[in-house]
Amino acid sequence: MATCAALGGLAGSGTAASAALLMLIKNGLHGHLFPDFPFGMIAGVLALAPIWAIGGGLVGLGIGTVWVVRKT
Repeated sequence: MATCAALGGLAGSGTAASAALLMLIKNGLHGHLFPDFPFGMIAGVLALAPIWAIGGGLVGLGIGTVWVVRKT
């Protein structure tokens, strides 16, 4: 169960990093005078990474619990 929770936490924190990366790519694809996603917005997404990691860990814990219960 702990492995599932850890993997869920990694997936949750990876979601924040992936979202920030996609925001940077979108900013780079367009040559606007004002970017679609300002730096403060990207920093705000990265600031939520711990919360997303906790959420992913809880989902992973739930999946691990169901998996253990169904196995027995």
